[in-house]
Amino acid sequence: GANLQEAQAAVSRRDFVHKTGLARKEAFETRYSLRLRRDMCPDDPELPIFSRRPTNCVAF
Repeated sequence: GANLQEAQAAVSRRDFVHKTGLARKEAFETRYSLRLRRDMCPDDPELPIFSRRPTNCVAF
C-alpha cells in the first residue's frame, strides 16, 4: 500500500521500477511473517484475517 503510493510519486521510470521492486520485496516479507505467525499460533483468533489471500492485489 504505502510503498506503492511512494512509487507513484517517482521522479523517473528507473525510480518507479526501483520503488515497485521494494514494494514487492516488502510484500514477500510481510507474507512470510504472517505465515510464521500462523504456524506458531494456529489457535490465534485473529488468524482468519491474515490467512485470507487478497484478491485485489496487482501481480508483479
